Amino acid sequence: MIGEDGCRASLPPNSSTVLGTLDPAIPDRLAPTKYAAFATLEDETGTVAQHRLLLSHFKDLVMGEPQVDINRREGKITFASPVFVWAACIDLDGEADVPANCFDLLPGIPHDIPWPQGRAMP
Repeated sequence: MIGEDGCRASLPPNSSTVLGTLDPAIPDRLAPTKYAAFATLEDETGTVAQHRLLLSHFKDLVMGEPQVDINRREGKITFASPVFVWAACIDLDGEADVPANCFDLLPGIPHDIPWPQGRAMP
């Protein structure tokens, strides 16, 4: 099992590598309505993919109050939160031309979106 500190590994391309396992007894020891597992895939440019595992139905989840910080720098906007935010949405109407309109924020892991310097922030 990989702990809260995670692990780093260099992986060969086009392959599958087990980096860790999730103990099947965890839901019995922890409250699955309050905890989730997540992973990120990164390269030298930053996070290229992320995934999360929720062990409870959405209706049963105990979610923290969203706390989203938004910062602009160097042609991008960075979203960050100390708590998990499921499906953060920039354009609720779906009318704006945005590079990514709906994404999860993992605790403590910044999420960058390209954003032209002259465009207003969300």
